[in-house]
Amino acid sequence: MALSVSQGSGKQRTLGWSLLKLFVITSPFLATAVVTLQGESLPVSYVALGMLAVVILPRIARTPVDNATLALAALYAALIASVAFNTLDWRGTAPPAGASAKNLKQLAAFGIMAVHFVTLRAALLRRGADEVARLLCLLAGVAFVISLYSFYEFAVYCRGGEPFLGFLRNSQSYSVAEGAGASGWAGLPRAKGFTPEPSMWGAFLLAPLAITLPFCKREHRGWRRNRLMVATFIAALVLTVSRTAWFGALLILLAFSTSSRTGFGRKLLALAAVLAAVALVPQIRSIMELLRAFSDLSAAARLQTQMGALRMFGDHPVFGVGLGGFALAFGRYAAAYVTNHGSEYFVTFNLYLTMLVESGVLGLGLFLAFLYLIMHSVTKAEAAARRRLDHLAADCCLATKLAFLGVLFTWLSVPAYNFSYLWLIMALGSVLPTVVSTPPIDEATTDSGTAVNGDAL
Repeated sequence: MALSVSQGSGKQRTLGWSLLKLFVITSPFLATAVVTLQGESLPVSYVALGMLAVVILPRIARTPVDNATLALAALYAALIASVAFNTLDWRGTAPPAGASAKNLKQLAAFGIMAVHFVTLRAALLRRGADEVARLLCLLAGVAFVISLYSFYEFAVYCRGGEPFLGFLRNSQSYSVAEGAGASGWAGLPRAKGFTPEPSMWGAFLLAPLAITLPFCKREHRGWRRNRLMVATFIAALVLTVSRTAWFGALLILLAFSTSSRTGFGRKLLALAAVLAAVALVPQIRSIMELLRAFSDLSAAARLQTQMGALRMFGDHPVFGVGLGGFALAFGRYAAAYVTNHGSEYFVTFNLYLTMLVESGVLGLGLFLAFLYLIMHSVTKAEAAARRRLDHLAADCCLATKLAFLGVLFTWLSVPAYNFSYLWLIMALGSVLPTVVSTPPIDEATTDSGTAVNGDAL
């Protein structure tokens, strides 16, 4: 069921390592809250991250600052500036009630994710490829179990019932879709896992799909089980009826198949072609007819909203309207740009556009620089691992690169940045060069100084 990583009998797990694993296990539970105060919920993964940060605080203080961390710090400063110096003109009227509170809430949310990055980077920096593979194994294994649950969930929705673990989707920070929710293609329900709504479940599934693919090659132990996991993730993706997730999966399959010269890679390329045909052919008359085959949020309305967002950016190009300001200000732009769609959306459905509108060209530039530095780090680490003929480290790098590619693609239509698993992927990407240069786990020691033995995937 997992990626088949065995652990040596001599390993003594430290508290930090155990909490890191707990964080990985809880990261798929996006809509599971531990505490709710004044309508805001604290996800279970945030609690695990907080405990991890306290335990490894001395290590965090000793961790050298890399360029990606500097870019993230500069981005956060730009976001603060976007709130402090935004030029929103309410045209003689008072700002909407709670405007300042919303700005501060969004700044706090992004700050928590920056803490995610710093903490996870410190926790991962001294790990070898074997330990990184174990964490990837753990995330994929948890996702596999939840995928099986999503099949049950879909079947229950088809019968008009409610899954027995539905109470775990208790977050009040999101609009959690209840019951079958919005119907998907051909009126079928949509699986959600333990996320607020189907598109977020589909976005998450791209990560375990990407992580598992490199370990499906015959050179790895458990490759048959890993291929079964890939098939399971693809089936779970289909049940989300999320266009973004479907095309994200196609992108990951194509990227992996072009990087793999094995027969399995060629088979995946053929599978990607078939899935593309299934996704694109049903409504051949026009692309708009294809989009109307789905009954989730209208793509045309999203486009109208994004046009309004671009007009807003034109009025506030430097610092933007402030983090969280789009929803506050968009009402003045909605009448001209959102018509005949029955509703007005107060999100852009695109994180890059959100960054542009809310933090201006400065914020978007720093955000893209941060993402570039992470991708550069992953690419550099993969090249170094292949030069050393370290196949385990190379496949860990490829898995991270594919998962990060899925994140970048998902943000084109799912603007959520405050999910723990996203920052796990980015933190891992930033430390991969040190992972590649770390001696194999049988030559290294744990934090407690005890020798560790481990087998490759």
